[in-house]
Parts: sequence; structure tokens; C-alpha cells
Amino acid sequence: MSQAVITTITLAVETALTAAAAGFSQTFVPVRTYDPVYDSKANLGLKVFVGSINEVIDLDAGTRGGLSQDLYTVQIGVFDQIARDPTTGALSITQLDADLWLLQQIKDYFKQNTAAGDGVLIAIRNAPVYDRAQLDKTGTFYSIISLDYRLLRSF
Repeated sequence: MSQAVITTITLAVETALTAAAAGFSQTFVPVRTYDPVYDSKANLGLKVFVGSINEVIDLDAGTRGGLSQDLYTVQIGVFDQIARDPTTGALSITQLDADLWLLQQIKDYFKQNTAAGDGVLIAIRNAPVYDRAQLDKTGTFYSIISLDYRLLRSF
């Protein structure tokens, strides 16, 4: 069965991330989705989602923009419920540091493994590193790593 280019690239990223996950600092199984849902009230712990988009999403500016025809973006969403100190209500800096380290490991992995399907990685974006407002409001660590791939094959 034929697949869309973005599907092939997304599956390649998910497969690579699944294979590499055992070597990372935290245990997770990536979940492929087009609409990641994380219930911060259910305290689900660490979840890693892999999905594809055809537009650039800028969390800082709150904007969306189209991509060029041969550019495909796969996003890796990392979500984690951060524990709070029962006395002070402060978020666990140890847990936050662990999530930031995991982000760095994922980005470093893809810097070394740039091919995915018929695409080659041309950019890794992760700004802002995490959503501070979401973290303060719900205690949920939320970060999106965007992997931009350029199509290699011709039609």
C-alpha cells in the first residue's frame, strides 16, 4: 500500500525513537497520534507523542504558517506531570531537570540520525523549550520538538 510522504517520514521517526528510547534517561514508548491528548488531572506521568503537521506552530507568538511543498514537519511532544512539594507547592526541580535532560537526549539523537523515509532532517526546533504558563497553572511539563525534513526523491 502506498503512503503519503509525511506518513512515511512520521513512521520512520516513530520507529527510530522507539528503538533509541531504551538508551535514554527515562523510559517511554512513543505514541503516534494526530491529536495528542494529555489529561493533567489524571497524573499520567511521562508521555511522548509523535505526530505530523503541514504548518509551523510558534508557541511564543501563537501563530501558524504554511510550509513549502517539499518540507515536512514531524513533532515530538513530551508531556509530564511534575510533582509539587506538599508544604510549599513548589514544583520538583529534580523532575523538571530530568525532563529537560530527556529533551536534550532526543534532540541529540536526531542530530546524529538525520534520514527518515524519503526525507533528510534540515532543522530541529524546540522554542520555547517548555510552556511555562502550562507548567505554572497545571504542573504539566509540555514541550514540542519540531523536526523539519526536506523531501529527497523526485517525481
